[in-house]
Amino acid sequence: MVLVIVILVILIFLVIRKEQHKKLLVNSTEFKESVKLVSEFFSLISSLKGKYITRSIKNDFRNRFNNVFLILSQEKYNKVISSNIQEFINVFKDLDNYVKNHNESFVAEELEKYEKFFDNIDGKKLDLQQRLAVVTDEDSNLVLAGAGSGKTLTIIAKVKYLVETKGVQPQEILLLSFTRKSSEEITERLEKIGVKIRAYTFHKLGLDIITNGNGFRPDISEDLTSIINNFFEETLKKDKLLELRTAKMLPYFQIEDNSKVLFKKKDIEEFMKKYTF
Repeated sequence: MVLVIVILVILIFLVIRKEQHKKLLVNSTEFKESVKLVSEFFSLISSLKGKYITRSIKNDFRNRFNNVFLILSQEKYNKVISSNIQEFINVFKDLDNYVKNHNESFVAEELEKYEKFFDNIDGKKLDLQQRLAVVTDEDSNLVLAGAGSGKTLTIIAKVKYLVETKGVQPQEILLLSFTRKSSEEITERLEKIGVKIRAYTFHKLGLDIITNGNGFRPDISEDLTSIINNFFEETLKKDKLLELRTAKMLPYFQIEDNSKVLFKKKDIEEFMKKYTF
């Protein structure tokens, strides 16, 4: 009888001690702060419902909540974590797969929701690959396609989709093209479907940025020879050390571009005589 009582007392003591240990863990600053961050994690996840989770967002999640994950994954917390915390651990442990599934669901819903929208873009019906390129809202998308495959149509559809379904303002969209012809074509086709956005070439964009920054339009010259000669005349003659170093490089400026010599030998020799000491 005495032995039974002793065993019961020991068991009660162990249970009480275990509960006290749990309370200490639950009431620790580390655990409380971690629980708050878990709630923040799920709030952010909830805010992304109906949106595409980009690589940058996923990486931000990983950087922001990795320490919490490591803390709550410790063995000492196994007995005190709630179902909510366990869900966080499971999601974060396989974050790549969670994001992949989330985005696949988003894309499928968008394709279904805007099926009729994509059936008529500038009088044409988009194929599945074009639709995927439009609704995939990644940080950066690379579309590889041959000539005449509908790249311009896809760009037009993307702009129309952003403006008319996602509330993006036209002035928030930057359209760039390599050639003036293609930029003008994109601008005209967008205007045709009621979207007023101007497409730029890289050079035109750069020129506008410089003009806005300086307050005046810079002079543009296609005469490379004159530009380099002016550089020699105005800059090198003011710096003798730089002049000496450049003199050794002058022969290399006799570069043929489309069978046209940029600098004739006699011009280089005259320059050398004039500025070498």
